[in-house]
Amino acid sequence: MPKQNARALLVQYSTDGGTTYEPLAGLTTRNISLNGNLVDITSINTADPGGTVWRETIAGIQSMDVSGNGFFESKTQFQALIDAKNDGTYLDLQITCPGLGDFTGTFAVGTVGLGGELEGAITQTVELQSSGAVTFTPEV
Repeated sequence: MPKQNARALLVQYSTDGGTTYEPLAGLTTRNISLNGNLVDITSINTADPGGTVWRETIAGIQSMDVSGNGFFESKTQFQALIDAKNDGTYLDLQITCPGLGDFTGTFAVGTVGLGGELEGAITQTVELQSSGAVTFTPEV
């Protein structure tokens, strides 16, 4: 697979239940983490209790975390994050990974932060955690 431009990694949110999406702030850095716990279900072989025991696992809790830093593009984007954080509501997100495909799901806002330097623009940080299943649609 050829290298992809990181600028094209896009985190978008929907205000209409997943029909249309718009960028979630001007995120200049974006991190995506797919997580999965493994559950150990190993049991002793009763036919040969002294024999070699191999670990057996099954998939446990699955999750996806998204974080980013950057600049707010509009008051609407900032308000959407603050409302979701304060109200405990969720955001419908689509994360586009160029050359791979799109992840789509509902996310809770874990953290929203603001920062800045004396002569720089106000920056923001955001951390989002999946709430339910996340689907992946491969790029065609």
